[in-house]
Amino acid sequence: MTSIKGVNALRKEPWILLLLLTALGVIAYEVWAARGEMLPTGGIAIGEGEIHLSGVVNKGEGWVQFLACPRQYDWLAMDSAIALDARLTEVQRAIGARGLEPAQAAPIAVQWDGGSAGVAELTFTAGETLRLKDILFLGSEVLDAAKLWEVEQGLCWGCPLLPVEQEALVQEFIRPSGESGFMLNPGRMPPKGTRVIVAISY
Repeated sequence: MTSIKGVNALRKEPWILLLLLTALGVIAYEVWAARGEMLPTGGIAIGEGEIHLSGVVNKGEGWVQFLACPRQYDWLAMDSAIALDARLTEVQRAIGARGLEPAQAAPIAVQWDGGSAGVAELTFTAGETLRLKDILFLGSEVLDAAKLWEVEQGLCWGCPLLPVEQEALVQEFIRPSGESGFMLNPGRMPPKGTRVIVAISY
């Protein structure tokens, strides 16, 4: 009888089930992250001193808004050099779990079979201090309901919220230098379709 009442309660209050599933997901993530292994969803591996984000080269030359972007955001992934395998929320959690903040600088390199290169070499930005959020799309500070570096609030359901005027959102992408986006170095970027790892050091 008790179990039947419990099932009926979940049917009437589906948010309870959603809350339980979310809690289980966060716990599972922390366990896998602590072990430094590839997450079950794929796309992220956390080791000692580095976060690895797997992806595929989408553009090897020309202008891009970001070096890397989660692939489910089609309108941005098309203007990014690398489409990441992981979802935005997973990237947020991985970065937050290691105490990194979007507005801070961190060494990032792109690795592929037979080569590797740093961001400055790939984007002609030697001498410019780039923040994580300049290089990777980590969500929108205006649209996201959660601070990206707070793991317990990093679920950010349905973010970014669309539709929205892209012109307004693009204003967020302007760097302190006044520049927005990057010109890729075709002599160093691997060709389109190449599997890569975006390695973030911390």
